[in-house]
Amino acid sequence: TCMRTRESDVVEIDYIGRIAETGSEFDSRKRYTLLLGNGDVVRGLELGLFDMCIGETRLLRVPPALGFGTRGSRAFQVPPGATLEYEAKLRSINQQNDPMIRRQDLPDERRF
Repeated sequence: TCMRTRESDVVEIDYIGRIAETGSEFDSRKRYTLLLGNGDVVRGLELGLFDMCIGETRLLRVPPALGFGTRGSRAFQVPPGATLEYEAKLRSINQQNDPMIRRQDLPDERRF
């Protein structure tokens, strides 16, 4: 058993984003921090981060409707209607980085 991510957790991730059709990398971050459920990243990436354990890596395939949609993204040079692929590794949940930690073992103020 591990502490799993849930809504309103502050998570720290490493990720690489690629355009599925070409394999071209459009974004890469190390130690990126976000609040789950806040819309800080595209919806498909955010949904894929739920129920993860510290240290876990996931490969996510994100359809256009959960990515940049029919508009694409000029800032990231993602064409309209592109399917995205993310490789995401969860580094920490609410500043906890021990993969063996359990939420119920934390003091109330650290559980979030």
